Amino acid sequence: FLYTDGVTEAFNDSEELYTEERLEKLLVGYDIKSDENVVSVVINDVNEFEGDSEQTDDITVLAIKRL
Repeated sequence: FLYTDGVTEAFNDSEELYTEERLEKLLVGYDIKSDENVVSVVINDVNEFEGDSEQTDDITVLAIKRL
């Protein structure tokens, strides 16, 4: 699982950062081994966190599954 700093540095309406801790909590609480949609889950969570705030950086997420 790879991501750019735009994920963890996304701001919400209160100018709070998304943070690495929030991303880690999301991934630890999510069974990524059983679902191929982890990218969508992370992007959706960041979008919900940002709310109506304007995106200030690129947001890139990549998940690789070894078969």
